[in-house]
Amino acid sequence: MRPSPRGLLIAAAVLVVAGVVAFALQPGEPTPACAPDGAPASGFVDEAQDDCPISVESWAEISDYRSEPKVFRVAGLVLLVGGVALGGGAILAGRRDQL
Repeated sequence: MRPSPRGLLIAAAVLVVAGVVAFALQPGEPTPACAPDGAPASGFVDEAQDDCPISVESWAEISDYRSEPKVFRVAGLVLLVGGVALGGGAILAGRRDQL
């Protein structure tokens, strides 16, 4: 028994929506914390906070975030591509059934 083209389109839409939601669930970059006066700084400044020097600990968190893989974004991309491919296959299956 083959799945119907309509059922495949619904499954494709669910995959696309799940992919978009996965992108939205990815946590953002940590907010930089200014180093207290006299404390060691990372050498970087936060322009959004009046060019205050960023603390070493805060910069380590930001650097870790930037270097690690974004799991939710990767999953979202896989779901989006899978949904689009499944939708294309459903359209082709529906046209084939019409012939």
